[in-house]
Amino acid sequence: MVSFLLGPLPIAIFTSVIVLLGFILPSIWELLNTPPIRVIREQAKSRKSLFFMFFAGITSLVIFSLVLSENLMLSIWVLTAIILLCILLYTVVWLLLRALKKMKTRLSFYIRSASQSALQITALALGLSLITVLSVLRTDLLERWQQQLPEGTPNQFVYGLPPFDLKAFEQQLKQNGWQSTPLYPNIRGRLVAKNDVPFSEEAIKQNNALRRELNLTQSSALPDDNVITKGQVEFNAVGQVSVESKTAESLGIQIGDRLTFSLPEGTLQAKVINFRSVEWESFSPNFFFIFSPKTLDENAGSYLGSFYVPKQDQPKMIHMIQQFSNTVFIDVDRILDEVKRLMNVLVKIVTVLAALVGFSGILVLIACLNLLMDERRREVALLRSFGLSKNKMKQMLSLEIGFLGLLAGIVACCFAEVISAIASYKMNMALQWHIEIWLILPLAMMLLCALIGRYRLGYLCNLPPLQSLRELNQI
Repeated sequence: MVSFLLGPLPIAIFTSVIVLLGFILPSIWELLNTPPIRVIREQAKSRKSLFFMFFAGITSLVIFSLVLSENLMLSIWVLTAIILLCILLYTVVWLLLRALKKMKTRLSFYIRSASQSALQITALALGLSLITVLSVLRTDLLERWQQQLPEGTPNQFVYGLPPFDLKAFEQQLKQNGWQSTPLYPNIRGRLVAKNDVPFSEEAIKQNNALRRELNLTQSSALPDDNVITKGQVEFNAVGQVSVESKTAESLGIQIGDRLTFSLPEGTLQAKVINFRSVEWESFSPNFFFIFSPKTLDENAGSYLGSFYVPKQDQPKMIHMIQQFSNTVFIDVDRILDEVKRLMNVLVKIVTVLAALVGFSGILVLIACLNLLMDERRREVALLRSFGLSKNKMKQMLSLEIGFLGLLAGIVACCFAEVISAIASYKMNMALQWHIEIWLILPLAMMLLCALIGRYRLGYLCNLPPLQSLRELNQI
């Protein structure tokens, strides 16, 4: 009870207050200060009042996000991204509707106003897009990424293996028949100078490689997925170092430079012999700096590496852990399972928020229907007076609102596919279309919106046309 009072309850109260002050109070204030004559003449709101309401809403969102994130720049970036996303969605939908309306096809009949229809579709598509993206990214990308890993990809990392356990550990791997990468000597060190000139404070602030200790190693052969991009291939003389290419570029390191490292046993200088590209996404040990053999004292640190344990051999890991109790073992499969579990928890939380956004979109749709109720009532009365049946009229209204839902579903599917394509590209995965969401989402949204339209506007078809026209001062 105490944790509830100190945790969710204050946040809920704060959220309610922010919503009231930022979104509801300005509208109430505008109503209280609106002259009656403006209401009678049905004059639109002034630009000043619209700007004030928009400013109040944005300010409340900034305050709300700032309190939750405690980071002003993060709040500004997130809100800016959300606003730009809304503008982008609205613009794309508006252009699409304008094009359809100009084509003078049967579909153009269902587009009453491009701007108003675009607003309704955008409101529906925002929450729908969040839910769709989550359903696509939830397990699809992670599972596809795992499936594309080659058979025998290391699923165990070993770290901190003492030098005196090296031979016994290699013998145990061989005895179990487990594939492994080379075991690299690992010494912690810090890069402090280039060509006997210490790095400046500004450079240290801008480069993470200078702010922390690095894992340093030595080897006569580079890892299999490392490719030399510049410099000589021979790498055997004492006092040579190979540098990861992006690190060399960020630090302004050139071939032939002498780098100074601070190690536990003192300082060490080495000459840059080549640059190499590194596949950081691989499940093999990778290093920013690799020294030539006999440059480092192998007994001054420990060893690290990775190996593959088949599922049927997992019980043997218990014996390995007991035998090498000084060593750290990292189970990659368990980490991925934990990532999946956390993703499922996050997805459930965000899905609730997305559902609320989607529900808000439906409320916006209903509000827009209410704003145009007189226009629709006049239209229904005229069409009914021309002989159109009630059933045909209800069908036409349902199709009009259902068409908005169909477009909202298509926009949400497109948005989800774009996000999935970007994520697949970043993870070096093949693009994959998600046919199931294209078959389900647009049709489901069309049916939902059609039902809403039939429920909200259906009663207009039951009103006598003459009564409606008289009440609207048309006759």
